Amino acid sequence: MASDAEVCIGAGVCASVVPSRFRIDDGFSVPIDPVIEADEEVLVAANLCPMAAIRVTDLSTGAVLAPDED
Repeated sequence: MASDAEVCIGAGVCASVVPSRFRIDDGFSVPIDPVIEADEEVLVAANLCPMAAIRVTDLSTGAVLAPDED
């Protein structure tokens, strides 16, 4: 999972949806841990991010799990 601080606008959607996995630090979203399990809540948070600043990938395959491609 990656969070792009250059794209993040600090809307806080991710921290609201999954406060156990994301926090707002200096106005930007940051994951609480560098590697986060891609559970349903994390996928929802990535898909709800208004700037698509959160990318969830499968570490073993490199496949992008979220955000969904339109």
